[in-house]
Amino acid sequence: MNYSTILNTFITTQESDNVSIQAITDGHINTTLQVSILENGDTKHYILQKINHYIFKNPKAIMNSIEVVNQHLHQNGYPYERLETIPNLKGELLSIDENGNYWRMTKYIPNTYCVTKVENKEQAYEAAQTLSVFYSKILDLNPELIESSIPGFIDFEKRINDYKKALEAASDSRIQEAQSEIDFINLHLDLPNRFVENQKNGNFPLRVVHADPKISNVLFDNDSHKGRCVIDLDTLMPATILYDFGDMVRSYTNLREEDDPIADNIFSKEYFDAVKEGFLSHTSESLTDFEKQNLDYAGQVVVFIQAVRFLTDFLDNDQYYKINYPTHNLDRTKNQINLVKELLKLEPAL
Repeated sequence: MNYSTILNTFITTQESDNVSIQAITDGHINTTLQVSILENGDTKHYILQKINHYIFKNPKAIMNSIEVVNQHLHQNGYPYERLETIPNLKGELLSIDENGNYWRMTKYIPNTYCVTKVENKEQAYEAAQTLSVFYSKILDLNPELIESSIPGFIDFEKRINDYKKALEAASDSRIQEAQSEIDFINLHLDLPNRFVENQKNGNFPLRVVHADPKISNVLFDNDSHKGRCVIDLDTLMPATILYDFGDMVRSYTNLREEDDPIADNIFSKEYFDAVKEGFLSHTSESLTDFEKQNLDYAGQVVVFIQAVRFLTDFLDNDQYYKINYPTHNLDRTKNQINLVKELLKLEPAL
């Protein structure tokens, strides 16, 4: 695709020879490009991104939420860099191409890097601490100002019901192949019940959360290796912050790849403790005692639900997650089950 047409809705470029565009392939949902423009001997860098509106159904609502959060961070003295949106030449946050795709441009943050897998406990702490600062500055933001980017994303009742329907409709061969995993899930189907109940009764307060706090969504400084910026705010939504902590546990403490079915040496308690310490470093005073008492439980539930989602997709003939081989989703299920087994050894939730 020739990106110059959509690029020129955001900025005016004099010569195409002065413009270079490079794809960034780390993300799995949006199309992301780094744009470099040479002007008068000075090179300016931007990020140009196509929003996947098959997953994010309302790009305009997403951009509004990002602007609300960025403004709130600025007003609250947020000490880190913000991923600021650059309006197009009409002053709009989004441009639409000839195919109806939505595009946006943001500033580029130089001298940073991201990682996809935690490398040591210090890195786990730094990422969690960077997110903790982010949360601490938006915990007082009215969640009614934020429209959920993916409605029903943290509806665990729906996840369980979807699993039951998939199990009922699954072929005998798929059920036989996944029987061990089905037995584990069925044995623990009541694990999320108290999580759901506490969401409904307000014991887990509704807050504005990131909803995808994996370590690749934290930019680290090239020199100091400290956190510089929290990125990928497309998933902002009103939810319990315990979901975010649980997902950090899921993605930070797993020593194996997400599709590795081997159970040995899968969980790092050292990384878990670092994540919890970093997460609480700036949020502790704002969270309720009940929220803090249920952090371990949140990790258990979020990992369990991800196992349910992978197993549901396997039973449903792999309709949702991209697979590279026939048992890919089943291996992902095994991985999450192995991880939750280790997390269940932690002290039980209150």
